[in-house]
Amino acid sequence: MVSKTIPVQPFDLVVFGATGDLAKRKIIPALFRRFIAGQIPDVSRILGISRQELSSKEYSVMVVDFIKEFVPANVYDQNDVVKFCKMITFLSVDLKSDKGWKELEKFFDSNSNQIRTFYLSISPSLIDSCSKKLNDYALITANTRVVVEKPLGTDLPSAKMLNDTLRRVFNEKQIFRIDHYLGKETVQNLMAIEDQLGTRYFPIHRLDRKTSGIILLATKKEYVSTFQALFTNKKIKKIYYGVVRGYSQDNRIIDSPVKGRDALVYKEAETHLNCLDKIELNISVKPYDSSRYSLVELTPITGRMHQLRIHMNKLSTPLINDTKYGDKNHNTMYGDQFGWINLFLHAGSLAFTHPFTNQELVLKSSFSDDWIQLFEKFSWKNPLK
Repeated sequence: MVSKTIPVQPFDLVVFGATGDLAKRKIIPALFRRFIAGQIPDVSRILGISRQELSSKEYSVMVVDFIKEFVPANVYDQNDVVKFCKMITFLSVDLKSDKGWKELEKFFDSNSNQIRTFYLSISPSLIDSCSKKLNDYALITANTRVVVEKPLGTDLPSAKMLNDTLRRVFNEKQIFRIDHYLGKETVQNLMAIEDQLGTRYFPIHRLDRKTSGIILLATKKEYVSTFQALFTNKKIKKIYYGVVRGYSQDNRIIDSPVKGRDALVYKEAETHLNCLDKIELNISVKPYDSSRYSLVELTPITGRMHQLRIHMNKLSTPLINDTKYGDKNHNTMYGDQFGWINLFLHAGSLAFTHPFTNQELVLKSSFSDDWIQLFEKFSWKNPLK
């Protein structure tokens, strides 16, 4: 079968959160690839929006960096980049005030029927205000589309609320919800920080999708490699907490290899487990009349993708609300009985010597409401107190 590139009609695309991680890693590189494939007409326009105070020229420099980092050099030449950047402009807009919205209004031709798409690459907490502003400034036409990342919100009620918000200003046929691994809560929080402070940050310590807890950020890109060396040389101690099905062993070193990010090669992995508490509930979960759970402390010595989740599953004590490696029956029970639907895996602390100041640091991240409710319900001690 021969692939075929289908050109699209000229359009205006507005990317909210245009300086954030998602735009950098996925949106801009993907648009550039479509452009060099001949799918985007030269008369189309791309407008980047963020709170940062940048000129269009300054933003174009950022776009060039995005392309250099995330698009293989052998698929394009410099003329492609120059032509692509001519399509791009930038506006500083505050989603919570009127700053910049008049300028955005002027960007569009009110008499044009050209397709205009708003890509909301922003924190879920900003979707409500952004949607209202688009409506207040009469920027939504019959040919408007809006793109949002899934998952929306942090739980079912917030997802319903955000969908209701979108439907108040867009009809359902205008809303496009897409799945994306960078839709995870960690990156959404990062985008929220960048939007609020108008500053770029560079992730040092990331989390798996739906894992709560500490992320570590650098204010300058050149700092990242120095901190990454601490992880590589095992000079940062990471402690996670999890709730697992069944009675866990008291202490255990798990050294089962796990697959790398290419999902083909198994790599060495090591996790140290310490059981902190146990409980048996008088709640039947198929096929048993009661159910047992354990609170565990997990110290990963290596940092493989999904390592802790895979290792817990290897011991037949999977993490609760782990939709990939967990037990569906127990996950369902936690949602039905307690309303807890988030993954019970939390990055609780990082301990290390700061590479620039030599200060001994122990960083801690408090538990979310689900965790606090669980501690109270099960009479378990909060291990971070």
